[in-house]
Amino acid sequence: MHRSRALRKALGRAAASTAAPLPVPLPAGAAFTAAVSGARPAVRVAADGRVHGGARRGLATLAASPSSLASSPSSSPPPLDPAAFWAGLSEAQRQLLATFPQVQAEVIDACPRDFVTLKVVPVPEFQVVLAHLQHVPSGAEYLHCYSRDTNNVFAVGFCTPVADDTGVPHILEHTVLCGSRQFPVRDPFFLMLQRSVSTYMNACTGDDATWYPFSSENAQDFENLRAIYLDAVFSPLLRQNDFRQEGWRLERDDAAPSSDPAASAAASPSPAPSSSPTKGFKFGGVVYNEMKGALSEWSALYRIALQKHLLKGTNYANESGGNPRAITDLTYEQLKAFWARHYHPSNARFWSYGDLPLARHIDGIRGRLDGVDRRPAIVSKVAQPTVAPADHDVTITAPFDPNAPADQQGKIGLTWLTHSVEDSETTFELSLIGSLLMDGPTSPLYQALLESKLGSGYLTGSGLDTSIRWNLFTLGVQGCKPEHFARIQQTILDTLAQVCRDGGFPAQKVDVTLRQYEMSLKHKVSNFGIQLVNTLYPFWVQGGDVSKCLSVTDNIQRFRAKMQADPGYLAQRMRQLLLDNPNHIALKMVPDAEFEQQLAAEELTRLVRHVQQADLAQVEKDNAALKQSQETKQDIGCLPKLSLADLQQAPARRYPMALSYPQGVAFHTRQTTTNGLNYFNIAKSLDGLPSPLHPHLPLYTSLFAMQPTRSKTLSELEMAIRSVSGRLGIDFWHATDIGDLQRFHTHLGIALHTLDAPDAEQAFQLASEIFQETVWDEDRVLTALYNAADAAGSDLASAGHRLAIQAASGALTSARRFAEQTGGLAYVQHISDLAKQGPDALAQAMPALRAINDFVVNAAPAAHTPNALKSVVIHQSDVPPAAYERFLESMPCSGWMVDPSSSSSSSSAAAAAAAAEDTAMKPSFTKRFYELPFAVNYTASAFVGAPYAHRDSPLLQLLAKVLSDQYLHTEVREKGGAYGGFASYAPTDGIFSMASYRDPPRTSRTMAIYERAAHWAAGLSEHVTESSLECAKLTLVGAMSAPVDAAAEGMEFYTHGITAEHRQARREAILGATRADLERVAQTYLAHQPHSDVILGNAEEGKHLADFGFTAQTTFSDA
Repeated sequence: MHRSRALRKALGRAAASTAAPLPVPLPAGAAFTAAVSGARPAVRVAADGRVHGGARRGLATLAASPSSLASSPSSSPPPLDPAAFWAGLSEAQRQLLATFPQVQAEVIDACPRDFVTLKVVPVPEFQVVLAHLQHVPSGAEYLHCYSRDTNNVFAVGFCTPVADDTGVPHILEHTVLCGSRQFPVRDPFFLMLQRSVSTYMNACTGDDATWYPFSSENAQDFENLRAIYLDAVFSPLLRQNDFRQEGWRLERDDAAPSSDPAASAAASPSPAPSSSPTKGFKFGGVVYNEMKGALSEWSALYRIALQKHLLKGTNYANESGGNPRAITDLTYEQLKAFWARHYHPSNARFWSYGDLPLARHIDGIRGRLDGVDRRPAIVSKVAQPTVAPADHDVTITAPFDPNAPADQQGKIGLTWLTHSVEDSETTFELSLIGSLLMDGPTSPLYQALLESKLGSGYLTGSGLDTSIRWNLFTLGVQGCKPEHFARIQQTILDTLAQVCRDGGFPAQKVDVTLRQYEMSLKHKVSNFGIQLVNTLYPFWVQGGDVSKCLSVTDNIQRFRAKMQADPGYLAQRMRQLLLDNPNHIALKMVPDAEFEQQLAAEELTRLVRHVQQADLAQVEKDNAALKQSQETKQDIGCLPKLSLADLQQAPARRYPMALSYPQGVAFHTRQTTTNGLNYFNIAKSLDGLPSPLHPHLPLYTSLFAMQPTRSKTLSELEMAIRSVSGRLGIDFWHATDIGDLQRFHTHLGIALHTLDAPDAEQAFQLASEIFQETVWDEDRVLTALYNAADAAGSDLASAGHRLAIQAASGALTSARRFAEQTGGLAYVQHISDLAKQGPDALAQAMPALRAINDFVVNAAPAAHTPNALKSVVIHQSDVPPAAYERFLESMPCSGWMVDPSSSSSSSSAAAAAAAAEDTAMKPSFTKRFYELPFAVNYTASAFVGAPYAHRDSPLLQLLAKVLSDQYLHTEVREKGGAYGGFASYAPTDGIFSMASYRDPPRTSRTMAIYERAAHWAAGLSEHVTESSLECAKLTLVGAMSAPVDAAAEGMEFYTHGITAEHRQARREAILGATRADLERVAQTYLAHQPHSDVILGNAEEGKHLADFGFTAQTTFSDA
């Protein structure tokens, strides 16, 4: 998977109170990424049915010419000096090391055979000890993180810089996972996703690094996956069929078949005649289509142009993921040569983390290193590039967005090339500067750029980017008028200059920002090891010191000392690194209505050239061979797997919560290890909120703490919040009744986390003040509205599959209709339409926002609403109820308290009938096409399933897994060339769906696959073996038992009323399911059943879909 920072967002960008959706607090992963790397966190949406953490971007700079593919000197770094090591430890490091006695014996006093210890660093902030070793005979490096975490991690990777845009490391990353010497089956990576209880599996390509990470809590599973990964990278088969499937190929551009042969014959146009310049061929391939989709996003186009101009003469001027224009120039022989050059053990770096013994890890890789001739490892260090004056001001084009205001589609950013990644202190300082400049509604650039309406939001990628060797710092906006470019550029520079003239930022603001950094280190997350490797692996490949990145406390202490010695220090650094830095660029992007047509014309010209040069008879033979390979039954007995009996012996994880009813409030409490943090949520029912107000809920929640109150200025309010809480925000969610799909409840909640109870009490007092005393400011509301519209539109391409599923299912149940109105295509259209109205939108928005706030503060609950008011606290030590009781007393809530006797999991029959009458809707089964400016397509077909507590629900969940693994992956991805094809079941909403991600043209073919899939599932005993069914159970039950963040423990009970008993019953139902059971639910819910279909694509794709019953939608909200 190619890693992209295209959706990189600022942490806490809008305000101190801005937060992730309830009930889970601000993702610790985002805080962690910002803290250890200084970078703003990358956001990546899952692409298909497999686990995707996504990774893209490396950390090195390298001249593009082959001669710059330098090799490291043969001499090794000096080994660890034990005496110097002990002398340099702090007391905190000594205390931590004492808890890991094995470290001294394994890597300080001695080390594994043939290895030498280079460095050992205890890191108290994260309770890990790093040990950096080198295998002397081969030169391979190894980094082990001692931890008590049972979620163990392993990764192997290589330095893989590129000299062109063919995407060779990306295509190689895909191809090595398609079979190896020890496991000579087609696609063992995806097959292991069906046979493993891993908590994470992925493969990642960056600018100059490729790495293969996984994690698992099961020791045998861990050994199995390590064997698969090591054989894949060191002994891949690299078959030409795999290159053609995963990379690119010429293939017949046949019309899509219909599920109805008669309709297909009548509706499908004939293949292009042989007299056509293309001879009836098109380009295909998984990576080819993936990158066509990736480069549909303006943010990706912007990043590519930025690097081409700012980093000219380095490997960063090339697209490691591949540009479709150049991907079709890559040959099979070049792919094999790249593997031979870069995937040698001497160029390998291994990473492990967790509580498994180091000796066990070393034994697992030793066979790959013994007897290997040492080669110079590939490195990519060059001097810092110098930006030529001609590249200081550049304008590029991007696709026109029909859903955004036509005159406000400009993007502009000022980017500076700053410092090397090895300079961790400067990295920390620039990260802090970015936060102080942009985060919160009182920050200088928020006021200068967003409140002034010069842009609708910060430019994607704004802030510090540590993903390349020479860090980049960007300030800019999107959603602006191109005629304002010069004014925006000058405003940014003037703002920086003013901050410097003022001597920097207010001391209090610096202090509270540092406190936020310190608090972010305390979040206890379940996937910390994977966050660690995916954040720091490319940096390590470049030769950076990982321990310095993790020593966040040291960086903070050093910075505090510098500021104490010189209060103007930060202003000086801003001038040195930004204002006086000649290595910069102003990159501007304007829309081009002909952009897509130009891309299509280029592809057609390239296709004609390839067709003219190709031996088409051989191409046909090759395609036939590929198809035969894809359809041949294979013996997968060589692949390891766990026994289902191992899972049956271990019970599901339980997160018990104590439940009481003080003051009639359903009060949930969980005591667990949280590193001293306390997490609070208080939620009020939104049942009864008029449905016309639903689309305004996201804007309402985004405005929380973004306006002054009658008692505090906005600056005072922001400082008060940051002083007592790591997060104070609100959000909403819906919960479908676990026994009835047409009944659902909605809640709005306050979420915060603090270090102690007094802080929590103050934070809740601030929340009460915000709800009751906010001074609604039309200008600030308009700023937030523009920002919301910009954010919604920016995510369309990366989340196309999710939006397609949501649009399709939004026509089926009341709960999904609510989700579509508040977060789907209907919401995107709503907020986009408002933004296009400009200030006139306030006539609709302001009354709606005030009505929502009045409902939240004053409205009594509907009579049939259970648990209208409830709270939860997850803590490490006892927290007195006073922390939140005064908040309840301060709110005019006496009318909506609930008597404990009525706060149960179900309502009376009369109340249930009232609820059903309020929310029930009749499903609508339609076929809809939405035109969007994409080069690829996204499809979904949604079916009504069963509610969570129904006996068929776990069977449908298992069926979705079987259907994905045994049918859709092959048909949609391998044969069809889409990046992903999968089935999914949402157990809490009862929706079964099939979907594709980055699907090539002729999506009616994919929709026909869904029709056939439903009938395939109804007779799956003919296709699915008992062993395959057991594998599906294994992975599904393993996922249900995966660890969760401390702040999320038990939250299913809080939000949906799902108990440990419910989860255990579901687990047992899945483990006991038979193929006959799955056939029954397939026949009941899928085969011959009506469904709702949605396709998102470009205008060209929509032209032929009318023949297949699809209706083009002029707006997202049309039905």
